[in-house]
Amino acid sequence: MDESSAVACLTNRSQKMPSEIGQAVDVLYQVHGTHAKIVQELQLNVGGDYLRSMRRIFHLPKGIRWKVDKEEIKVAQGYQISRLADEDDQWMLAITIVAKNLKAEECNNVVNLVLNEGRTMRDALSTIAGVRFEEIRPQMLILPIGVDFWFDLSKAAWQQGEEWQDLCYRIIRQGIDIDPEEVREDAKSLRKIREIADRAAGRMEELAASLSGEGGDNAVNAAERAQQATLDGLS
Repeated sequence: MDESSAVACLTNRSQKMPSEIGQAVDVLYQVHGTHAKIVQELQLNVGGDYLRSMRRIFHLPKGIRWKVDKEEIKVAQGYQISRLADEDDQWMLAITIVAKNLKAEECNNVVNLVLNEGRTMRDALSTIAGVRFEEIRPQMLILPIGVDFWFDLSKAAWQQGEEWQDLCYRIIRQGIDIDPEEVREDAKSLRKIREIADRAAGRMEELAASLSGEGGDNAVNAAERAQQATLDGLS
């Protein structure tokens, strides 16, 4: 976003997402040096505190900004998240806001407890909002697989002494362990995710094929081939 686009965004904020407004403030902050000067120069009908909040939200991790833009995290809550210096704390608070419907006042109190009393985020959320992490049950991940595929996955997993869900988890876990520097841009991220999905699907198909053979030789070597196919898929 250049300076002229930033000016246009701030002077007509209707239907603009918080991240767009925050980016515009960030651009103009580099030009004018203070939020108050931006208000003065553009004759905005908002104060410097508003611009400061939006700029801080813009500097949150991209995924959290996305939830603010979707209004699943309100701007007031986003500002409270931005007060936290530790990114892990930011993520924990953001995810808990969405999962447990925390109010802005609760977020403010949680952040104050972390910043002023040195409490951990888990402890602060438990103290202020009564969040019990051991009781949280994330939504189930549903994989649309057929029964034959499920049988093949079970065979492969059992031959390695694990449940089929654990085998799937390990394949998925390997796929998402990506250096964030490699997936900065949206297009690159999407391509990377598709490549991961294609690789995982290919590995599982190879695994299923290795287990679907018939005959004496296949019966003798089924376990060995299944193990090797799985190792190849996870390498």
